[in-house]
This record gives sequence, C-alpha cells and structure tokens, in this order.
Amino acid sequence: MTRILVIEDEFLIGLEMQSLLTDAGFGVVGPAATVPAALKLISEGNFDAALVDANLGGASIEGVTTALANRGTPFVLVTGYGRKSLPQLLADAPLIQKPFDPRDVIDAVQRLLA
Repeated sequence: MTRILVIEDEFLIGLEMQSLLTDAGFGVVGPAATVPAALKLISEGNFDAALVDANLGGASIEGVTTALANRGTPFVLVTGYGRKSLPQLLADAPLIQKPFDPRDVIDAVQRLLA
C-alpha cells in the first residue's frame, strides 16, 4: 500500500487529509503537527510521498523539506498564505491552496507518485 506522510499543525485539517487519503486507498503516516515530530517520522521513512503544511506554528519548514528532498521523497506544500509567502528555496514546489478541494489533494498526490 502506498503511504503518504501528512505534516499539518491544524488538527481538523490533518484529520480531513487523513480521511481523504484513506478513502482514496492510501495509507497515512502522521499527521505530524510540529517540525520535530515531522523530522522523526521522516527519519523512520515508512512512506512514499508527503503533504506538508507550509506553516507549522510559525516554524520554518525548510528543514522538513530538505530532509524529504535528501531522501528523494516527493512532496506537495499546503498553504493558506500563497506562493509569495514561501521561502525562495520552495518557490517552485508543488502547491495546494487552503481551503482546498478534496479532489485537488488526491490529484496532487497521484501526480507526485506518477
């Protein structure tokens, strides 16, 4: 089963992503709500792709996205702030805008895995 890591600090959004992914036939790792929790799950490496909230309680996600990139894991950023709020390093990363359409989440994950 393909497993998706969910990194999201808003409980209800994380729960919604988990439900969407499960309903679409994916396994879910997380959700991780903090940078340290995300890095711990990344180090365990039991997933194929990731959905990453671009703002984890105001903490920088660059360490999280660098860890994902270093292990060759594709990811999509999820944000309510828009592309201009992203660090320059992530300016070209795939992006889902909050609030999101459930189909957009599944489509983005399927594109990552293609």
